[in-house]
Amino acid sequence: IQLVQAGQVNGLDSKLDSELDGTWEHCWYVRFTDPGSLEPNLDSGWKPATVPGYLTDIEGYNQDVDEIWYLKEFRIQGELSHSLSLRLGRIDDRDRVYLNGALIGSSGQWDSSVASAYDRIRIYEIPAGLLHKDRPNTILVHVQGYFPGINGMVRGRTEIGPSSELARTLRDEDYGELIFLTGYFTAGSYFLFLFLRRRQNRENLLFALFIYGFVLRQLIRTELRFETDISFLTFKRLEFVLTYLLFVVFLYFVRTYFDYRKNLTTTISDALSAAISGIMVILSVHVLFSDDMRNWWTLQKYVGQPLWLVMLLQVIFLQIRAARQENRDALYMLGGMFFVMIGFFSDLAVSNGYLNIPPLFSYFFAAFIFSLALILANRFVRLYRTVEDLNKNLERKVQDRTERPVSAEVVASTYS
Repeated sequence: IQLVQAGQVNGLDSKLDSELDGTWEHCWYVRFTDPGSLEPNLDSGWKPATVPGYLTDIEGYNQDVDEIWYLKEFRIQGELSHSLSLRLGRIDDRDRVYLNGALIGSSGQWDSSVASAYDRIRIYEIPAGLLHKDRPNTILVHVQGYFPGINGMVRGRTEIGPSSELARTLRDEDYGELIFLTGYFTAGSYFLFLFLRRRQNRENLLFALFIYGFVLRQLIRTELRFETDISFLTFKRLEFVLTYLLFVVFLYFVRTYFDYRKNLTTTISDALSAAISGIMVILSVHVLFSDDMRNWWTLQKYVGQPLWLVMLLQVIFLQIRAARQENRDALYMLGGMFFVMIGFFSDLAVSNGYLNIPPLFSYFFAAFIFSLALILANRFVRLYRTVEDLNKNLERKVQDRTERPVSAEVVASTYS
């Protein structure tokens, strides 16, 4: 039974006492049949489980399990001078949470045919007078999953602590994300302005569209979306569509940025880009006209994600081609793509259940986006200086041409 300090935030994640013999210091317990009580005792039906984490190693769990019960016991130490809350991370998909037999919160629409809450962070305030000081407290989490084989309390972290601190932490996480997004939006607006000033530089327009799309996608993934009346399904639909289309825009941004000679390699590369982009558009249309989110994920996993990898490799190929033509911008972009690939593969591992860490792609991509912004800004400065030098040379030549006839007339009049 875990000891919890009333005056601070306490982690409730399962914790091994020794990794060598697999004993637990404290942990959650799980079962796949109804315990028959909202305040059950630990019996042979409960098995220790890693929370947060997937249940694939737990005996009795399989693809057909869609209802799961989690149990956690703890004792309170210290004075209860303020309200406490539970943070339960992200749960696939719906949950009902009981403390000492009383319902303290729930998320998602029970028995719904569509997903309704699988990536929402749960924070539930504990009503006054519900906690026991003289005996153990029991948390019971009843989960109804949506995605076969990867449901349950899978991501995030579990905590108990002062309600104000847990709320502030979640708010700070969202505000930190908003600061990043504000920077992205400013960069996108700057390059849209450059395009409006010089419309032949289409790469500035594509980069601005990419930034705006990326900002919108990240914004609708924050917890702030749950403050609106827009449905969960609508947000996820928009997120999937933006993800597909952003890869297309980014690919064509790189293709437009570098000027390649027309040859067989360029023709094949352009045809491949068009074919993959067409598939991305088809996948986007499917998301728009289907409510089956399981099917969305299946197509993304087995069609979209492999093609994303092909698109990233194609981007690297385009940059290598430009670098071989001694284009320094291509070398800078190529260096940034190394970090993008790290973030891409780490997030793939998280989404497919191989890792249980916070998503890293947005952080790696942030550095890459700002490096691209610097490259584009530097290119604009170089172009401006080139145009300025050409104008000066043109003025000098015009001045020379106008001065020569005058000098000849002066000489002629002198000798006449």
